[in-house]
Amino acid sequence: MSRRILGGVAAGWLQTAVRVVIGLVQIRIVLDALGDDLTGVWFAFASLAGYVGLFDLGLSPTLGREVGFIIGREQDEEGRRAALNDLLATSQRVFRILAASVFVLGLVVGLWILSGMAPEGQGGAVARAWVVFCAGASANILGNAAFAALFGLGNVGVERSLQALTQLIGFGLLVLAIVFDLGLMGLSIAWVIQGLLLRALGWLALHRLHPDLRVRAGRPRRELLSKLAGPSIKWMLMAFGAALIFNTDNLLIASLIGAGEVPGYHALAQVVTLAMQLSMFAAASSAPFVSQAHAAGDLGRIELLLSRNVRWGVGLMALIAAGLLGQGDLLVEAWLGPGHFAGWGVLACLVTTLLLETHHRVHAQIVMARGELVFHPWAIGAGILNLALSILLIGRFGLLGVAMGTLLAQLVTNNWYAPYRSLKNLGTPIGPYLLRTALPLLLVFVVSLLAGFGTRALLPPDWPVLARLVVGSAGSAVPGAALFVLLLLPPEERRFLLRRKS
Repeated sequence: MSRRILGGVAAGWLQTAVRVVIGLVQIRIVLDALGDDLTGVWFAFASLAGYVGLFDLGLSPTLGREVGFIIGREQDEEGRRAALNDLLATSQRVFRILAASVFVLGLVVGLWILSGMAPEGQGGAVARAWVVFCAGASANILGNAAFAALFGLGNVGVERSLQALTQLIGFGLLVLAIVFDLGLMGLSIAWVIQGLLLRALGWLALHRLHPDLRVRAGRPRRELLSKLAGPSIKWMLMAFGAALIFNTDNLLIASLIGAGEVPGYHALAQVVTLAMQLSMFAAASSAPFVSQAHAAGDLGRIELLLSRNVRWGVGLMALIAAGLLGQGDLLVEAWLGPGHFAGWGVLACLVTTLLLETHHRVHAQIVMARGELVFHPWAIGAGILNLALSILLIGRFGLLGVAMGTLLAQLVTNNWYAPYRSLKNLGTPIGPYLLRTALPLLLVFVVSLLAGFGTRALLPPDWPVLARLVVGSAGSAVPGAALFVLLLLPPEERRFLLRRKS
């Protein structure tokens, strides 16, 4: 189990590294090839593609959890195989319907939104490229069943590894489209091929790793569809609430302050969000094993996974957060140049928000992996509250008001409720949990933060920005990491790490 979780974490880090590097390079080459106007249209394509994820209707995570339940519950090999094949056949039929819906609705809504963005004389080219792009979005939906099944079966690193591979191939195709001057249509075709390839590789991996599992060997069943529908809708509502919380800041800033203020805020938000994503890979990779343990009635294993996920996930985020709070302005200056730092208050709010977000998401993962989907009303409520508070505070505090709105909305909703629900369900007293886990994590964060500020104060101010950033970050991370190992790692995990290194 530990090897599979570590494999999922490593694959997630690989995928993130590939996505970051490709994203940075892609912006420049697309801008040079297409110019400002068409580049803006292409990134509008990408933004609309993000909303396509909601058309999954939460079926992928629900399917992955149900696969884990079957693995943990069914002891008879024949019965397990039949149940999994029926589940695959039922879900794949739904995904085909969703894929068709994505194409039709995406086509209509996308053409309506993009009609006002197309440069003069380019409307027809933009429309044709969007038709092809929608086909790629449908292809991505069709591959979800295979990846959800692989995840539920415990092959947690396969999807992320294949995502990284197809992103590299898609980037190569994008470069070819630019070299041959194929414009938006060429970029859209490259994206479609990437989606089709990812779908094919997903099914190939499932059939190679689990040859007994076949969609055609199963039978779509109405009772399974009814069983999947309710949890899936709750997942979708929760995802919509998360979008209201984290995907509205830029729109509010551009509308109420000015588009020129977006880049500095967006840069800080992207860095902190990336740190949270890196910190969450362990918790996400352990979800199928939580589902299996829950179905088998193994509460001890669930408690072990929760403890490990909190220590490693929140511990990593605490170290990164401390480094960002001490060196954030240097990071932005080295990356974007002088004059783009949004301010220490904004940085402090964003770091605090995402540090607490990491903590409550680790607990929420455990609750949801056990089949309890109770967070969608809280997510929707937090999203609406975030909008209200941000609009109220932005007039007085500017960018800081937007960051404060998100932090306050989360503090009074998700930040406390998810850990409370998780600990209550497991019968873990809050007091001992705070003393044993939360307090040492807070100590790691404080020591790392103070060490970073101290290192920075000792550095000559005439050193290059990049040198001060690297040395200051190391000065923050080393003592914090040492304290983390000393206070938070039990002896068996230290021995496990030493065996892995050897």
